[in-house]
Amino acid sequence: MYPNPAHGTATVEIKDAKVGSVVVINNLGQRISAEAKGQGQEKLILNIPALKLGLYFVQILSADGQTKIYKELVVQ
Repeated sequence: MYPNPAHGTATVEIKDAKVGSVVVINNLGQRISAEAKGQGQEKLILNIPALKLGLYFVQILSADGQTKIYKELVVQ
């Protein structure tokens, strides 16, 4: 995931797997809506302009449901 820290957009890339869904979670464990463009691809642009400054967790699930990845995202 890059850039990190981010503002405006962040790019999520999964090698050898297509992105199925992306969930952004705040530090209280609440799901935050974020528009994801490019689902079903290896590279996805995550629009995050409405997120407040801080630390978020991004859960990425592959299209086949076999791969689940958690990443930290800092929004500036």
